[in-house]
Amino acid sequence: MPQSTIQRTATPESSQIDSFGYDPTSQRLAVKFKSTSGTVYEYRNVPPDVAAAMAASDSKGSFVYRQIKGKYDFDRMPEEAVDTEGGAAD
Repeated sequence: MPQSTIQRTATPESSQIDSFGYDPTSQRLAVKFKSTSGTVYEYRNVPPDVAAAMAASDSKGSFVYRQIKGKYDFDRMPEEAVDTEGGAAD
């Protein structure tokens, strides 16, 4: 099974979202929830303006639950060992 390779930004201020990232080429939004260790949800066909709105949102968890879940199909992916600085973990 392929692993998620989308670079994510940590969200320590969020009680629900561990990290998230967006790949504009594939229009995939990767979200790792704090409650799903080792799993990343990659939402498909997410427009760039929606991803930008999430990045600007004060509450990432609320945004995902209101604007993403149930509106976009997703793939549940194993997490690749990638740090949030953008490089592969040793």
